[in-house]
Amino acid sequence: MKKAEDMVVNAELQERIVEAAKSLFLEKGIRAVTMDEVSRYLRISKRTLYQIIRDKEELILLCYEAETREQTRRIESEIASGNDIMTIIIHQLDYMLQVADHISMSTIKDLWRFPRLQEAARQRRMMLEERFVSFFALGVEQGMFEADVDYRLLFRFINSGSDRLNHQMEIFHYYSPREVFLNTGLMLLRGCATTAGRELLDELRRKVLYSEKV
Repeated sequence: MKKAEDMVVNAELQERIVEAAKSLFLEKGIRAVTMDEVSRYLRISKRTLYQIIRDKEELILLCYEAETREQTRRIESEIASGNDIMTIIIHQLDYMLQVADHISMSTIKDLWRFPRLQEAARQRRMMLEERFVSFFALGVEQGMFEADVDYRLLFRFINSGSDRLNHQMEIFHYYSPREVFLNTGLMLLRGCATTAGRELLDELRRKVLYSEKV
């Protein structure tokens, strides 16, 4: 019984550590945040921190995994609620832009300097391909996206573009993450949409993406 209780306590503490680290990484950049700072932020000893998290790279991976689980949960929840595909896409994009508005340039530059994180992202992309294709197939059925688009090719193109962007971080000296997302990914989606899909996309874009800007 004691061992089970300890596992629950450790799991709860790990969740707290991950949430704290995510906030610090977004604000200050990954390289700037030390394990000492995380322990001070949570008011726990460094020894306790290392009993739960082996090292900083493991902490980064746990943050990445937590964020991907949350993204999956949000999408599955919206599908279960009966939202159409375009609405789900806009809501997810809005969330990404809110994160982008608060992320530091240091964090963006640091993201892909960790080999284990790069490998985790590569593995996730491989697993997501079929889900992406099925997701847009549903969008085609709903009349939101054109049927003659190769969505598998689109997925691979987006990923290759993301990889190139990771090595061209100087673009963020001239454009904010919000501007990059709005003028690349959003326009790419709009180009694949049907007339009905574009109308809904534009309507939702005004209501959701620009509600705080106008």
